[in-house]
Amino acid sequence: MSTDLVLQRRYHLQALLGKGGMGEVYRAFDRLTRQTVALKQVLADPSQPEHDSHTTSALLALANEFRVLAGLRHPNIVSVLDYGFDAQHRPFYTMELVEGARTLSDFSDEGISTQARLTIDLLQALVYLHRRGVIHHDLKPSNVLVTTTGAVRVMDFGLSVYLAEAQERDEVAGTMAYIAPELWMGGKPSPASDLYAVGVMLYDLFVGRHPFADAAGAFDLMTLLNHPADLAPLPSAWRGIIGRLIEKTPERRYTSAQAVITDIQTQFQLPITTESPAVRESFLQAAAFVGRSDEYEALKGALKAMLAGESALWLIGGESGSGKSRLLDELRPYALTQGALVLRGQAVAEGGLPYQLWRDIARALVLQTSLSDLEASVLKALIPDIALLLGRTVADAPELPALARQERLTLTLLELLKRRTEPLVLLLEDLQWTEESLSMLQKAVVMLADLPRLLMIGTYRNDERPTLPAELPGARALQLARLGDAAMQALAESMLGEAGKKDAVLALLRRETEGNAFFMVETVR
Repeated sequence: MSTDLVLQRRYHLQALLGKGGMGEVYRAFDRLTRQTVALKQVLADPSQPEHDSHTTSALLALANEFRVLAGLRHPNIVSVLDYGFDAQHRPFYTMELVEGARTLSDFSDEGISTQARLTIDLLQALVYLHRRGVIHHDLKPSNVLVTTTGAVRVMDFGLSVYLAEAQERDEVAGTMAYIAPELWMGGKPSPASDLYAVGVMLYDLFVGRHPFADAAGAFDLMTLLNHPADLAPLPSAWRGIIGRLIEKTPERRYTSAQAVITDIQTQFQLPITTESPAVRESFLQAAAFVGRSDEYEALKGALKAMLAGESALWLIGGESGSGKSRLLDELRPYALTQGALVLRGQAVAEGGLPYQLWRDIARALVLQTSLSDLEASVLKALIPDIALLLGRTVADAPELPALARQERLTLTLLELLKRRTEPLVLLLEDLQWTEESLSMLQKAVVMLADLPRLLMIGTYRNDERPTLPAELPGARALQLARLGDAAMQALAESMLGEAGKKDAVLALLRRETEGNAFFMVETVR
């Protein structure tokens, strides 16, 4: 791919940073956020037809996985920022760009305390990923970065959909030297296979070669499958830990990354570390999607109708924390796989800036649409940096009285919605706080016949603004009831599934939410 392209008219691909079996990584400039990011474009499977139903299912699963990855926030993980599909329907995602970093293998000459700390940081990332149900699948030195400040950052994780499909075709996916023995024998990736890769990296860090190397020092599959590792060259303090990590059978390895951390802390007399409040809260945000299947299917039906030409506005009402935002989170990956552009707007308490709901949406739409000089000048009041987005000078709009100025802005926004060519899904959150933004929505509903392939889905707190459906005649409403005990039990298990803690979490949910099981999840968003 040429690096002079702009992906989705948003990401300017500047340079190819690397290429592997599953994709290409570019340095890219995000025109919306004005930040430089790393963009990974996942390579499509050339054996599958472009519109094959199996491929469509795989893309949906992959988009859902990207959504999970985008929700991961941990100090030892490179954050996924955004995801989507390009014009050829190839999936991509963007990450923080970590520059000037070294890899774990560059620390072979450091002291034991530094090596132990870096290893614990890597394992803390795995504790977090594994408890979120994410297996890295491709741990290797190039995916374990050490920043200029000495922080470990794990990257390039979680593409289990493509890896699972490779296994179905009797392929072994990953980097050969770090693939656990059971995977060569047809087993499935697991936390134990990630821990094996950690052991291989540590062995190489201390010895300078792979634990299952041939006479020339290179990885040899037959040695891996038929001979034990030589632990003698390892430092004695590390021998037991690394030896257990690279056991041939997963049952003989450590049961978890946390168990490895505990052994390292004990062996080297290091202080016991605990999870930060931010990390603990992140597990609450990972709660399973439960109890909303009917509402989800209704919204999928609305999306399919929109793709067939029936534009609509749907309203989702519920109490604070009832799962409204989570329902939208679940719909977004499905909409992306159907070729829709998905944009999100957020109203804020006490009004925020004028037209707050539409600001982020308008910023994204101006990248998708050709604007006249007058239209750009009108939108300048809403998008102060529009000149940077468009790459040209934008003058101030001619002065008008306040009401006329508001009407002009509304008509220009409606023209943006009318002019775009791809299907569009607008996710509009917390409509109970809208004022002038609501007038724009009311006009859009009246003009739905002139706004082809547009689906607007708004959420609102029905206890704060129960009259909202009446204020938007023509909208279709869904009301989210509180979850029952069975759904709360499933939610509690997904939040913190370790034995002995499920009941405590469930009791806390019941006590704190009085039946509103999504409260704790949404209060940490």
